[in-house]
Amino acid sequence: MRVAVVCDRIRQYGGAEKVTQAICRLYDYPDLYIPYYVRDIMPSYFREYFDTGKVVTSPVQHLPGLKSFLVERAITYLLPLVLPRWDFSSYDCVISSSAGVAKWIAVPRHTVHICYCHSVPRFLYYDDASAGRMGGFYRVAAWVASPLTSRLRSVDLNAAKRVDLFVANSRFTAARIAHVYHRAAPVVYPPVEVERIEAVSARYDEEPSGDYYLAVGQHIPAKEFDVIIEACRLTGNRVTIVGAPGPADRYLPLRGTEYVTFEDFADDERLAELLAKCRAFIGAGFEDFGIAAVEALAAGHPVIARKHSGTEEVIEGSKGCGMIFQPKGKDRSSVVEALAETLRGFDQSHFDREACRERARLFSRDMFDKTFRALVDREVQRFREMREQVRVLWGPQNDAMPG
Repeated sequence: MRVAVVCDRIRQYGGAEKVTQAICRLYDYPDLYIPYYVRDIMPSYFREYFDTGKVVTSPVQHLPGLKSFLVERAITYLLPLVLPRWDFSSYDCVISSSAGVAKWIAVPRHTVHICYCHSVPRFLYYDDASAGRMGGFYRVAAWVASPLTSRLRSVDLNAAKRVDLFVANSRFTAARIAHVYHRAAPVVYPPVEVERIEAVSARYDEEPSGDYYLAVGQHIPAKEFDVIIEACRLTGNRVTIVGAPGPADRYLPLRGTEYVTFEDFADDERLAELLAKCRAFIGAGFEDFGIAAVEALAAGHPVIARKHSGTEEVIEGSKGCGMIFQPKGKDRSSVVEALAETLRGFDQSHFDREACRERARLFSRDMFDKTFRALVDREVQRFREMREQVRVLWGPQNDAMPG
């Protein structure tokens, strides 16, 4: 079976990129299609991938300013003209790793398209309350682009109809897929390098935990980092935030303040060290899943998650692995107060290091490989059987379903 993988872009090393990497490893360096990338901030795995000659990019790769959030958003409006031009006629299966645009491709009728969905595009369907805190320029730009955004919504909905199988990274995402696309999606949790993190963090087991909480992710409104910082200020705690700068920097506090430390980038070794020494991991936003939260568990530390988020699924039903906070309202002050109240009641002695690690093993890379590959094989087999039925019904001149 010849497989190709498509991803939205590569300009950081977040959860979506880690899943794309895992899928590529699972299928032994398949052809990888990327609309564009920023090479100097790519992880070494993808830089090495380019040396194989199996990476295909698009014309937007040659545009200037690819590191800019505004350029990234502007490029999104060009991609409906670009992505359908890729030729997938030589593949049996195309897997899109998508939180947005990767599923906008067009595959021939003899090729099955499976979308591993990290998120339904938030900027098209879910106007998070946190986005309202962006500066006036961003709000004006969003207003000006609203007719194009409406057009993109139509493009996205039509593209979703062409996907043969959606696979969700959490029940949270599966519910959004059902709400927006009216499609069912089995859940396969993302892969986490649990064994590696356990090995690194075990070196610090005999040392006392640090005096900080940890949050991880690019500085975007949906991460609610400003909420975490304010809750820590109110309770006299510190937080370290690891992740690439982004549009939320406009309202995050200056670096080096009393309550927050920023690290723009942390390699695997440094992130494992930060995870091993933190008091707990905090997920304050409506995360679609939360790979970093599982990494914290693998390091033996609890997770503080927001109710009704994908991160809640990481610790849901477990004992000694974390706390869940539920704001009384949707406004920012309610979220801050709910998180602050949770931090005031946090006692690290109530959590079990080994229970955390045991919970993390449920999300291991081996578990992902077995589950996802079995799902893909099953869908490809179903697709082939359907094609054979069409041949019987419509004759050999019709090698695919009509449509």
